[in-house]
Amino acid sequence: MRSRLNLVLLLIGAACLAALALVIAQEQEWMVNRDWFTYWAGGRGVLEGLNVYASPVWRSLHERYGSTWFPNPIFIYAPPTALWVAPLAALPLTVASSLWVWFSALGVAISVVFVSLALHWKSWRRYIVWWGLAILFFLPVILTLLMGQVSALILLLIVLTGVLWQRQHWFMGGMLLSLVLIKPQPALLLVAMACVWLALNRQWRGIAGLGAGIACLFGASLLLFPNFFIDWQTVALNKVGGVSGRMPTIWGVAYDIGNPFGLEFVIAGALLLVLVGLNLWIVWRMSKRDALEILAVCAVFSVSLAPYLWTYDLILLILPLTVAAIRLDQRGAPFFLVALAPLAITILCYASFAISAARLSDTQTLSVTIAVGFVLWLALFNVRSLASQTSTRV
Repeated sequence: MRSRLNLVLLLIGAACLAALALVIAQEQEWMVNRDWFTYWAGGRGVLEGLNVYASPVWRSLHERYGSTWFPNPIFIYAPPTALWVAPLAALPLTVASSLWVWFSALGVAISVVFVSLALHWKSWRRYIVWWGLAILFFLPVILTLLMGQVSALILLLIVLTGVLWQRQHWFMGGMLLSLVLIKPQPALLLVAMACVWLALNRQWRGIAGLGAGIACLFGASLLLFPNFFIDWQTVALNKVGGVSGRMPTIWGVAYDIGNPFGLEFVIAGALLLVLVGLNLWIVWRMSKRDALEILAVCAVFSVSLAPYLWTYDLILLILPLTVAAIRLDQRGAPFFLVALAPLAITILCYASFAISAARLSDTQTLSVTIAVGFVLWLALFNVRSLASQTSTRV
């Protein structure tokens, strides 16, 4: 009886998210002048056999489908992104945009549910209202849905990877993690540190799966676009270089602090070395811990060091925030801390965004990442019962 009730509730929830997705897509004019159009047009170009890395072709795609927003001279992502979106690009933009917003909302919900199940969170019902509000109004979630970004998909891929590794499916988990190449910037360090963790545990099948997935993606890319790299990397590097000083990462903070003195590169380099070294040390110290805990820690460092990142990409912080809440609750933390921490971080995100609007720079939103990292530290390290926790199933 309970299983039927759960199924009915899940179907109702999915239907509500579908209705919300339709409203959002329609209000955003089917994403024709949003980030989603870039992905959809890239996939459409692949289906039509066009070279989306040629500027005249890329412009003609915009004109043909009614987009007046032309932020990049060519398709700004690597070919795996266009290949991944191609099935949806076979659909009309109205249908594809609605489905994508729905998939993104489902991806966030499924990620939280899977982490809760994988970490055996028994008392989730006590916090469902607080957590539901926090995630529903978490600014990166809202921006992801409004812009049609792929960040929710990257979150889901990372969570599913952790779940597969928990269950000893190392090769499949590695293959799945390779799909973050759809938009690799926020997860570059996470992938590298995941390889370190796999090596420390001698799980070579996980590394082999990751390598096989990357090889397949790039093999298919080179078959379709053998000469894409030269034009693409020039445009991509110019785009990153033009906005790095305004991003919510160490690069933006280094620019804010060091630019008046000409020291931005020195500060950025120092922060890079310190944070990468700290991430390596934590991975080594946690080498026998749960895969989801490792990925949660690495997600915090990865978004801090991402070469290109905006507020919507901070949706990846849902993983470490969820892991932190679950571990805090399981270790006897006060109810108010577990219930209100995500709401406090959501409020901090809006405060940072308001400052961003005034400064025309998003660097202070790094404070959200730091806050999530602090809560995760409280959950995983600053607890006396740390040594008694269950180790990862490796």
